[in-house]
Amino acid sequence: MPEDISPAGGMLGVEIHMPEEYPLQYSHEPYQSQASPYQQFASPAPQPAAYGGQAGYQGSSFYEQSRQQMEGGKHATNGLVLGCIGAFCAVLLGWIPFLGLFGVAAGIGCGIPAILQGRKAELYNVSGRAGIILGWIAIGFSVLWTAIYMFLMFVGMTSSSYSY
Repeated sequence: MPEDISPAGGMLGVEIHMPEEYPLQYSHEPYQSQASPYQQFASPAPQPAAYGGQAGYQGSSFYEQSRQQMEGGKHATNGLVLGCIGAFCAVLLGWIPFLGLFGVAAGIGCGIPAILQGRKAELYNVSGRAGIILGWIAIGFSVLWTAIYMFLMFVGMTSSSYSY
């Protein structure tokens, strides 16, 4: 059998002549380390440095960073939800005569935790700015409505229509 004939050619009755520049390589292991033409352009993946290493990794691995971002994201979401509830109650319910007391209480009660959750999210390098801003809006409107109610109570007490 000539060397340039494939082994399967004799079994089928057809002789296949392969040029010598494309030799057949048979391997029993399917993923033997053969060089890929794409590997010459690939850059090696950056390895995380140990503590005190590169500033980009800050001593933690990829999974540690994603876990910290998830934790920060939870705080940011909590701050946003609390800020929305507090701002809604303080702004829209604050002007209704007796329901306004609930709006003021909810504005203060949700505004302060919204600010704290937003700041906690920023400790994890996640933006909690929306929770902080909405928390301050809720507190600001709560204080404003409280001042208006106190002013109206003061005016109501001092200007009585009774004469003695």
